[in-house]
Amino acid sequence: GSEPWRTAFEAGVPGGLTVVGDTAYLVDGDGALSALSLRDGSTTWAVRGVGSSDAPPLVVADAVFASGAPDGTSRILAVDAATGERRWRQEPQYGIAATSALAASQDVLAYVSSDRIAHLLDAATGEVRWERLLVNLPSPVAAPVVAEDAVIATDYAGGVYRLDLAKIGRAHV
Repeated sequence: GSEPWRTAFEAGVPGGLTVVGDTAYLVDGDGALSALSLRDGSTTWAVRGVGSSDAPPLVVADAVFASGAPDGTSRILAVDAATGERRWRQEPQYGIAATSALAASQDVLAYVSSDRIAHLLDAATGEVRWERLLVNLPSPVAAPVVAEDAVIATDYAGGVYRLDLAKIGRAHV
């Protein structure tokens, strides 16, 4: 129960954090993605411009992925876990206001957005593999699940969707 250190973020940490090894990753209320040392609470690196986020970052292998909404438009950011160096940034073409928590498996990254679209990205490049329109509004905080050969997503009306991982083209909305 002792408190060896405390690090304060003036605007809070609304989406929580992800801990891998001796590092905690978070998006603070000012929209910066940061890595903190669990040894002393110091900031190892910080990347500005993610935007407000209700979901913790996702760490897969040597990459950190974060979703946010700077200036009211969603953004997905991928950075190197050790250095914070930006790998890619994806801004959905429709100017959506919110994205869900992120999910990843193998070489893909999945999320759903407030415009009712499920998205599958190449985790290495951020390139869109496919987008599919859902019938109802998805939850902005519930991540889809990436299974061996499919993305499973849910919506507020109780719908559950199985979307094949195979490239199926862009949705027309």
